[in-house]
Amino acid sequence: MHICTVSFFGHRLIEGDFWELDEKLREIVRLMINRNYYTEFLVSTGGDFDRIVSSAIKHEQKLFADVQNSLVLVLPYIMTDYIERNMGLNSFYNDIEICEKSCNAHPKAAYGIRNRAVIDRSDLAVFYVNHAYGGAYQAMKYALKTGKKIYNLGTLQNDRNFDIYNSEIHYAFEPEDYSDANNW
Repeated sequence: MHICTVSFFGHRLIEGDFWELDEKLREIVRLMINRNYYTEFLVSTGGDFDRIVSSAIKHEQKLFADVQNSLVLVLPYIMTDYIERNMGLNSFYNDIEICEKSCNAHPKAAYGIRNRAVIDRSDLAVFYVNHAYGGAYQAMKYALKTGKKIYNLGTLQNDRNFDIYNSEIHYAFEPEDYSDANNW
């Protein structure tokens, strides 16, 4: 059993069956929860894909309530108006973070900077990319360039789709003593 960080990136608008995508995401989340001692899921809130991902993770967290994992919302900068309008965020997400690398950047650049920082932190990046433009596509190109393990649920083909079902992920961090897991 390992510690694993999984991030998710996708297009703002979904071009297909929401339910089919939700089922595929729940399957991936279940797999990561079952294979790892602790799984950290990093998400955003920018569109349809982000909402489906967060919902799928919350659903699986309820089913696996006794397994250690967390749903972390990573914002590119402090969005007070967004946070004030969505006070329930703290009860929905296990943690909300402001990306240190992007928080002082120009808002248009902040998302790309945040995406790269999240990918750098991840053991696996799951994508929903159907076309060769936009922020999700740029994030996938960066992940491929840096040699990260990626899995694309979208239709855009790439030559390095990681086999999450039959392959092991090599982790950056493994605790030696799982009994003291709350102290790492």
